[in-house]
Amino acid sequence: MELLLVKFTAPVMISAVATDPTDFHSQFLYIVNIINLNIFNLQYIMLFYIYIVPFSTLSVDPCYNYTSLDEPLRASDNYYNYGMCDFNVEWNGWYRMLYNGQSAQMPESCVNQYMCGTYHPLWLKPPHPQLEDGVVTRQVCVSTWSGCCGFTSQAIRVKACPGNYYVYEFVKPILCGVYCAEASSQSISSASTTTETIPSIESITPPITTIAPPVDPCYNYNILNDSWRATNNQHSSQINCDFAVSWNGWYRLFIQGQSVQMPDTCVDEYSCGTHAPLWLNGGHPTVEDGVVTRDVCGHWDNNCCYFQSNPIKVKACPGDYYVYEFVSPTTCSLAYCADASHINTSNTTVTPETTTTEI
Repeated sequence: MELLLVKFTAPVMISAVATDPTDFHSQFLYIVNIINLNIFNLQYIMLFYIYIVPFSTLSVDPCYNYTSLDEPLRASDNYYNYGMCDFNVEWNGWYRMLYNGQSAQMPESCVNQYMCGTYHPLWLKPPHPQLEDGVVTRQVCVSTWSGCCGFTSQAIRVKACPGNYYVYEFVKPILCGVYCAEASSQSISSASTTTETIPSIESITPPITTIAPPVDPCYNYNILNDSWRATNNQHSSQINCDFAVSWNGWYRLFIQGQSVQMPDTCVDEYSCGTHAPLWLNGGHPTVEDGVVTRDVCGHWDNNCCYFQSNPIKVKACPGDYYVYEFVSPTTCSLAYCADASHINTSNTTVTPETTTTEI
């Protein structure tokens, strides 16, 4: 508080409201009260300057407008499965953590290194907020070899919601770590107990909007004709990795000049010219499905989905072939496979060309 004594001949009262144009999510309220005081027959004015903590203006309550994040590998007790990396995720908006369909939350105590499907687990520096706290900002700790909070990642916003769950505004962490999910439930304490009808998950999960690409990828793709990607190329002396490839756009797979597809069942380790071959998890779409998103798994350590790589987009095209929007996998050595099981060596092959067609 700032105090200023000024001599005036009459009492005055002034009030003002101002908005900081550099921050669209905060408002600053300035209240100036000038109080008339009679001291020793002199009129003085006392000027008070009050600063009120900025608050966020949310157009939609994130408690009812979030994306569900249900990935069991994020569990704080998952020690064996690595390969996840939230640095590569395009985070957008608010998320609610689930564990096998059950509500979960970020752990707010130390998580050991190598848990949560990653080398560097991310956990919330306590405490979680209460209902009456609204939206708060919390620090995120990174567990490393040097300790439970070896690094501090980007801060995130958190809110406690009616129905005993939390939502988080996740952002890209500072390194290749993973936001952990703790399956054990904790009650959200509140000064008062209220009963409120919570909408079903279908009504609060944002609908998935499919936007048609400006150019049909079935007629605008790159050719990927690497023979070493074949599923029958096993225990190769040359190990390849797609992590460093500058992927750009859509791709159609060929082997020996014949159109092929990614395998959508588990592939043996050390196949496809790499250590952990990547296969499509969830099956291929039909032509009617349009563009879909599919998970990608890497086989390692006798686990067909030991590595959960970054999802990719897939489309089935007229003419019985598929195109894929490949992205960099989560680590090395992982590489996308091409299913060679249906290659017909007796047929005449056609040399593929990069195709761009106006439609």
